[in-house]
Amino acid sequence: MTAALYRYGAGALLLITLLAGVWWHGWHTRDQQAERAVQDKALADARQTLTDFRTESNRLNTIAGDIQTRVNQINANAARHSTEYRTYVTQNPLPADCRFDAERLRRIQSAVDDANAAITVSQSGGASATDRAPGQR
Repeated sequence: MTAALYRYGAGALLLITLLAGVWWHGWHTRDQQAERAVQDKALADARQTLTDFRTESNRLNTIAGDIQTRVNQINANAARHSTEYRTYVTQNPLPADCRFDAERLRRIQSAVDDANAAITVSQSGGASATDRAPGQR
């Protein structure tokens, strides 16, 4: 009976030692677990910030492309109108009484209309969905 008691006592002591070791390990690593949770949160925030940055960069690149296209179009139209008007003025100088003829007025009005259209497109809220902030869509 004494041998059985020693055996049960040794088993209980082994079990208590094992439970104490598990408890100590949990106690010892809880700070590491809390630090890991903080680091995981910081990593998730950094990834979200990077995603937001990429999205905003793509949006700004799209807007820059739209603006460059508009600038190129305005420059092409301005050069065309300028050339047309200079050619017409050279071929048909102003009369002595200094009155514009219908063709000269049409060419000037065409250039003014193109300029006004470019201004209207650049100032309007509905010009392009990319020109508006995300909250305005």
